[in-house]
Amino acid sequence: MSLQKPIPLRQRLVVPRDLAKEYPIDLVTYLTDQLVPPPEVFLAKKNTEDAGFYVMPITGDKFNIKGRPATAFTAPEQVRKQEKPIKANQAPFRHIKDITMPKMEKYFMKYPAAKGFFLAEGDLCLKKGYTFDDWYREYGQVKEITWFGYKKILKQKGKLHYIVGNFMIYIPREKMGFLMERFAKQKADIFSDRFFTNLVIEGEVKLNPTSIAGEIEHVSAVAGGKVRKAKDCHLNTQLPLYETLKQGIRKVEIATIGGAGTHSEEAQKLIEKRRAEAAGKMSFLPANFRRTALGGTPPSAAGSKPPVKKVIKVKKAKPKPKPAQPFGEEDGR
Repeated sequence: MSLQKPIPLRQRLVVPRDLAKEYPIDLVTYLTDQLVPPPEVFLAKKNTEDAGFYVMPITGDKFNIKGRPATAFTAPEQVRKQEKPIKANQAPFRHIKDITMPKMEKYFMKYPAAKGFFLAEGDLCLKKGYTFDDWYREYGQVKEITWFGYKKILKQKGKLHYIVGNFMIYIPREKMGFLMERFAKQKADIFSDRFFTNLVIEGEVKLNPTSIAGEIEHVSAVAGGKVRKAKDCHLNTQLPLYETLKQGIRKVEIATIGGAGTHSEEAQKLIEKRRAEAAGKMSFLPANFRRTALGGTPPSAAGSKPPVKKVIKVKKAKPKPKPAQPFGEEDGR
């Protein structure tokens, strides 16, 4: 009689559905000129939640960034004048230090059962098919700050020099005090991945041998508005580039078939088709953001309604009053 090979414990473990709240994820991001996070953040949030993780309410920052126009700020004018401008690539570090850490400290006070949290970039892209259950079965008992998601490891003379991309870092509850102390000691704003790389070199942060997350291809504010390529992210096809999307619709609208300034029936159908496709691809975005992206209200699943023409009422000019008759000499006294 042959004995069956026992199933590993981590494969037999049933993960409770609400357990993810004990290991929340906070996405580090900023607010655009439309006062909402960039589109890749909403896609990252949806994908991460679909994978079973619990994502904290998004808190976009509004720092005074060098070279960013004043319209991008939402802080009062007097605050902006007092706040020293920082570089865009230093904003993530400031966000983690001033927003994420206090935010998670409050969360731990409110939820004593919480074991730790994930610090993640707003463009987080989990490996395809990777779920919270997968992470919990293998790493649920981790007691060290662990770097799970990164782009690449750079070395100099055979030694660790720099880890690019702090896409996903797990911070146990017991390490919160230590980390807040290190943030307090770091007076100057630096790159966030440089901050955590230093902790890896010191042995205070553990680097996972394989990365479980990357980034969504996106227009990067840190990179000065350039597209940050990410070939290995399976979500890229779901996020058409913002300007490309708008230009594609605009080109259809301009290339009218019925002549200048008019749309033939054929051209109008083509426009509506493009808008419907765009709205479908951007369904993960809030309604107000989709309206901004599409240059108007996106069509619903039932089809878009024709625009309502505004009737402008022209008020008739009131007749001018006739000049008064000149007074008589007796009335001019």
